[in-house]
Amino acid sequence: MTSEGRLLAQELSHAEAYAFVALADRDKDAADKVASEYQVAAYDDYRRLLVEVEMDVVFLAAPTWQLTECLPPAAQNVPHIVKSKPLGRNLPEAKQFTDMTAKTNRRFFVSAPWRFLSAYRHVKDILAQNRIGDVYLAHAECFTDLSAQLDWRGDPILAGGGALLHAGYCPLDMLMWLFGAPERIYGLSTAKCSKRVLPPSRTEDAAALLMRFSEGVTGAVQCGWMVGIEREGLRIFGTEGAIEADAAGVKCLDASGQPQERYRCKVKTPAQAQAEELTHIAACIADSQIKAVSPAVDHLPLVAVIDSAYLSTRTQMSETMKLYDSIFDRGAL
Repeated sequence: MTSEGRLLAQELSHAEAYAFVALADRDKDAADKVASEYQVAAYDDYRRLLVEVEMDVVFLAAPTWQLTECLPPAAQNVPHIVKSKPLGRNLPEAKQFTDMTAKTNRRFFVSAPWRFLSAYRHVKDILAQNRIGDVYLAHAECFTDLSAQLDWRGDPILAGGGALLHAGYCPLDMLMWLFGAPERIYGLSTAKCSKRVLPPSRTEDAAALLMRFSEGVTGAVQCGWMVGIEREGLRIFGTEGAIEADAAGVKCLDASGQPQERYRCKVKTPAQAQAEELTHIAACIADSQIKAVSPAVDHLPLVAVIDSAYLSTRTQMSETMKLYDSIFDRGAL
């Protein structure tokens, strides 16, 4: 079971809006162990679970490559679907997933618990109040160490990409959540750590993404998943000050770099953010008029930017999202 799946099971087990009834994992021993812990039914074949168990919503925390086979029966049998990030390995696949669920009138969410962290929501409020003046530079980063558990992530076919697609997804989403889709995209990546892991990884282990947003904002994302440190956060610079933020809190600085405000967060751990997201999704399912924080269709531009970044790493030229206008209607997003 993936780390996302374990956290999800933990939070579902005591979420008031849900009755956690069953789980599936191809590893029967793993399924039985987790199911025993939470007193739910265990399946080693997700198809049986989808057909035999009556559910209002199914959470798909499987590796993205498995979605091509398990999403169609889920869309046919369950009213609502939530999947872990990324939406797809590439834009055509992501669009295929959203079209599949749209045809069946299912509500389809991508789990994005980082959007529920208090610190990043506070950053959005600060920017809306124009408290640091005109923003000209925004930087986001995410570094972690998955070298001991790359497994399928090191296979470019199964994973679709490496550190950028999987570790860079959250910080890139955060910048696009704050500033919209970028106008120009330039990507760089490296794969120097492949010999450290067995089997050798064939996806990138670190990446940098430079972007130009509207109104002259320069954005940068840096990410890596074979780094022996855990680090994530945002830094945003404006004409009148700056913002530094991570999951634990937010610090506002004046133009000279002196602290002006510190904001401590109530929702600052992955578990707390997951719990907030589950409550929100339940509310969306109960009332179709509630606007979802992370509907799957909103992730199409994000996957398009990552596709463009990978193209840029090959061409060594900056790219735009215009290459993808024929695949999805940007005006509808």
